[in-house]
Amino acid sequence: MGKILTYVLSLSGFVLLVSCAKTEDSKTKAGRDAINFEAINSNQFRVTCQDSVTELRDQQEIVANKVCLDKGYVLKIKTPSFYTSENGKDNNCFLAPGVTLRLANSEVPRLVNDRQMRVSLGHEADVSCKLPEGLVLSKDVEIGQTDGKVVSWGILPTTAEAPASELLPATFALEWLSDTGDYIGGGLPKVYTPANAMVRISSVDKKKLSVTIDGFEYWNIDIAAPKGEELSVKRYENVSRYPFQADGMGLSLSGEGRGCNTLSGSVDIKDIAFDEKNLLSRVELYFVQNCEAKDKSLSAHLVYDAKPALNSIVISGQKGDYISGGKTRFFTPDNAAVTLRSGSSPDGVSISVNGNPVPPSTFGDWWTLNFTSNDVSPFGEGIFLNAARDPFQGGVQPGLSVSGGGAGCNKLSGSFRVYKWKKTDAQITYFADFIQYCDKSQFPSYGSIRWIQNTVK
Repeated sequence: MGKILTYVLSLSGFVLLVSCAKTEDSKTKAGRDAINFEAINSNQFRVTCQDSVTELRDQQEIVANKVCLDKGYVLKIKTPSFYTSENGKDNNCFLAPGVTLRLANSEVPRLVNDRQMRVSLGHEADVSCKLPEGLVLSKDVEIGQTDGKVVSWGILPTTAEAPASELLPATFALEWLSDTGDYIGGGLPKVYTPANAMVRISSVDKKKLSVTIDGFEYWNIDIAAPKGEELSVKRYENVSRYPFQADGMGLSLSGEGRGCNTLSGSVDIKDIAFDEKNLLSRVELYFVQNCEAKDKSLSAHLVYDAKPALNSIVISGQKGDYISGGKTRFFTPDNAAVTLRSGSSPDGVSISVNGNPVPPSTFGDWWTLNFTSNDVSPFGEGIFLNAARDPFQGGVQPGLSVSGGGAGCNKLSGSFRVYKWKKTDAQITYFADFIQYCDKSQFPSYGSIRWIQNTVK
């Protein structure tokens, strides 16, 4: 066999995935759409993308961008893991460490989120359940390569870990409301964050913004500045469908097999900034899309920050959410006393927030955020799906509870993503995103934690 690329799928400090594209900066081109890897040395690989672009990649870039695999690769479960088919709970089954899975067809696996790949699978070891096409859910998977007869395994050398404060993951949230009868939104509210989907956001020459939501649903948004202009803070009227706009602003939200033939609407950019390499640094915007010249509309809000503030907690929610009241709270050491400690079980974290009073109230703005693993997966870096109210979730579900302002859920569902959880004698570090649906509401709370607490001795 030729040279082998193997590595451990693990969560990194990165939120966004970007695709191979000739127009992107070399540092942001990724291996997600890669179809071939060739080891150059212990820490560099030659990556060939689906558009035949060949690039050199180092180990950290590849791991951070969660590469796709071709049919020559196999997956080996390193820690206890669940397999979940696409049709839900009925096909869950437990995979013991050492079980080896192989791709059963030639289709390149499609990542659903940081712990799930949608693939067709066969198995090369006896397991206690059938593995139809679906989702592999795994905290720790080793990747090897096979020629159909022999499987080769190996582990790449690890690199020195950068200080946590230098690995702050970006924050992202996309939410929308749509009228009943709107063809795209179908009258249903939606919220996407890195806690429930894979998110990609990119810009080209400050003139175009593209967003991809890849989760249990797939959506794509394109926003293009008027001809000869760059995207800037202003309100754009008379928007038409991208990429068929004339000289004005172009817009398109499509997905799940639905798109507009024609559209009208507006885009209101409240904040936008680019770094020294013209890469998107942050953006906040609203847009309204009317599909096919009808009076039914979809209204969306997008927020992204590539460099959020260290020691910040954001609690937000969609209008209609009982917990947040549709308002956003931003806590820092300047306006709140925050304490991190172990949660309701050793496998978790509990955060207490005592914020300054919010006028006209003269009482403090108190919040509690609890995050707990299930009985199988250790608490740490990963995406925890199908969470229930902590501490009443039971052994197989993660626990989640965000309450405050005099409001709490009787029951809840949701998910959370942990980027970093580390406790030492000197510090506690917790970086995470969450999304929470209270009782049977369609309108969630969501937010982010980027906090390093010095341990008081």
